[in-house]
Amino acid sequence: MVKMRIRGARLWLGTVALVGLLALLALAACGVPTGQPLSVIHEQAGSWEATDVSDNTCLGCHDRTNIVDSTQNYDGQADVNIHEPPGGDHPAPGSCVSCHRAEEPPIMTCNQAGCHTYTLPQDWSAPE
Repeated sequence: MVKMRIRGARLWLGTVALVGLLALLALAACGVPTGQPLSVIHEQAGSWEATDVSDNTCLGCHDRTNIVDSTQNYDGQADVNIHEPPGGDHPAPGSCVSCHRAEEPPIMTCNQAGCHTYTLPQDWSAPE
């Protein structure tokens, strides 16, 4: 019985690691520089139009399910997903550009006002 639980835990951890690795490889394959403003990233891809930076614009190209799946167990914490808050008293997620800012490097708004202390992705800013 104990061996089955250990095998199950190892399988689960291996699956989580594989999903995380695949997400990182997907980002690397499309050349996404994580710490740059959206305008720089999308200009390089030839897809930047700064006239309308809204959730509808973002989700017109980026699939919400893939976004949520790529941040499961964020920062190594089970059941934490920065793109899918738990509900209840927790505030709803902000707009995409609350973190992924158009003309400035991205900022981890979850860490605002001391709410959370998640590890910042490379080249991201902490809120002031």
